[in-house]
Amino acid sequence: MSRLRGAPTPSARTALGAAAAVALVAMSAAPAQAASNDNIRITNYDIRYDVGADGGVDVTENLDVRFSDSSHHGLDRIVITGQGVSDTQHREYPMTNVSVTSSTGAPTQLQRSRDGGAERLRIGSPNRTVYGTQHYTLKYHLAGVVNKQSNSSTEFLINATGNDWKIPIDTARVTVKGPGAVSRAKCWYGEKNSKQECRATPGTEASFSANNVGNGRGMTIDADLPTSVFTNTAPILKDGSAEDAFGVNGPLTSSQRQAVNIGGGALAAALAGLGGLWFVRDRRRNADERYSGIAPGQLPAPGQEVPVERTREPEVAVRFEPPNDATAGLAGLVIDRRADNRDVAGTIVDLAVRGYLRMEQVDKSDWLLISNPQPPAGQLLAYEADLLNALFSDGSQVCLSDLKNHFAGHLANAKEGIEDEAVARGWFKQRPSASEAGAKGLASLFAVLAVVSFFAANHFHLNGFLFGAGFAIVAVLALVRSKNAAARTPVGSAVYDQTRGFELYLKTAEAKQIKFEEAEQIFSRYMPYAVVLGLADRWAKVLGQVAAAAQAQGYPMVMPYWYVPYGGFGGGFGGFDNFGASMEAFSDAASSALSSTPGSSGGSGFSGGGGFSGGGISGGGGGGW
Repeated sequence: MSRLRGAPTPSARTALGAAAAVALVAMSAAPAQAASNDNIRITNYDIRYDVGADGGVDVTENLDVRFSDSSHHGLDRIVITGQGVSDTQHREYPMTNVSVTSSTGAPTQLQRSRDGGAERLRIGSPNRTVYGTQHYTLKYHLAGVVNKQSNSSTEFLINATGNDWKIPIDTARVTVKGPGAVSRAKCWYGEKNSKQECRATPGTEASFSANNVGNGRGMTIDADLPTSVFTNTAPILKDGSAEDAFGVNGPLTSSQRQAVNIGGGALAAALAGLGGLWFVRDRRRNADERYSGIAPGQLPAPGQEVPVERTREPEVAVRFEPPNDATAGLAGLVIDRRADNRDVAGTIVDLAVRGYLRMEQVDKSDWLLISNPQPPAGQLLAYEADLLNALFSDGSQVCLSDLKNHFAGHLANAKEGIEDEAVARGWFKQRPSASEAGAKGLASLFAVLAVVSFFAANHFHLNGFLFGAGFAIVAVLALVRSKNAAARTPVGSAVYDQTRGFELYLKTAEAKQIKFEEAEQIFSRYMPYAVVLGLADRWAKVLGQVAAAAQAQGYPMVMPYWYVPYGGFGGGFGGFDNFGASMEAFSDAASSALSSTPGSSGGSGFSGGGGFSGGGISGGGGGGW
């Protein structure tokens, strides 16, 4: 009999055998068990094959089964009766003359059912359980099992036990008797693709034996007989794939699945196309608005009527000062459409520069913030006042590290306050965080639909990638769109262009371009913007070069009053080369400390594993029920 999955597989000897070797995974699947297979084992498994001249075989299986408890009713046996050969043909081994007896009096009621390309034989009574060692004799006939070879021999190749027995088999013995003597005998046992040989003896009655099989380990035997003793060696081939014939790949036939897959591909293409159209249209409709006919970053004169258009982002010129009437936190929001931790850290530095607090670095990763008892006159923005009050709610001094685990709510309020201020000023059409969340929500929805459709299609043996691709593409487009979902108004675009121009200055400024008498003022004034733009280190190094040049010419510069470095001033401004690095470190530390929440520990674990072994379809497998 041609080999299939479910047993150790020697090399194919015929084209038909090779085709059978790769056919129909589902046919080797073990049946679901009604009871656990614990406390049950086959101590002796004797199989006799009487191969007839007509190419069929009479099978007699004698099984000694030990039931260690009374939780089982009997046995399930799977016998393969069909397999795939090609996409257009399948091979059948019709099963007839099935009978079961028991010399020990075990119930032998027989229920037959079709399980793909196999016959499922359930032996026993649903009303009685069995206990102790029981003996079963199972007989049946299979037609069309031999394979004619090109060397004047005919092969009888079968996975005798099957790899899908879920219970151990202590000893398995096989006898093959044909219309002529067996001239060559081979035996393999073990898990799928095992090449471990077992005992095989040719002759008038060839014998084969192996120990310790079952539980996923099969036993394959190969017997060669002379072709001259057979009257019929033709396989029983039927039109149609095994999938169509046995329904092993779900309720749809292969032609139906092909049609549905084509529909799935069309659906994916349609979704991708609609997603692309939505992306382009939404990007145009919600693009930044700009004043037409005036330079980037400029606002119309009072009363001037200027048309508004949606255009690509223009080139900007270097701007030598921060954006008009925009704090560092607002500049950080307008540049990337999101209020983040760095913007709040820059706001703290900005409050220090403006005289509302002083910063003292107490170690390499912590800072002491000291409230100014006599703050400067002037109006703070709402989010600045709230942030300042939150920082010093417990006193006039606070270490950054002491804010860990209980400042996250205030941090969120500060971010919302920055957004509120920008929206109130008319810089965005809607809250940036709401626009981003909406686009990300859409992306999440389509990502879930992609996963669900993928697994649902696979469940029905359809092409899951086709069904999931369309939803996945839309999910990716929505995720990309989320990064720029909030559209700037013409005023917001002007502030954005001013901020970009100033960012360009901080990136390209050279020490020789800065006058000594201006350096002290612009250093502190520009530092909060450098913090939110990630340029604090570069800006400090440029001003350090200015300070060094000034000191060399007898024009000493002093450290900013609002910041005390780690270890003290130590020689004045010109000797403080790590100021910018300290500002970057403060930004990172503030982001971490202010956003941290009380941690929790715990864990879960799981263990498992599994696999299956197959290789030969004939013999199938079984278990208790």
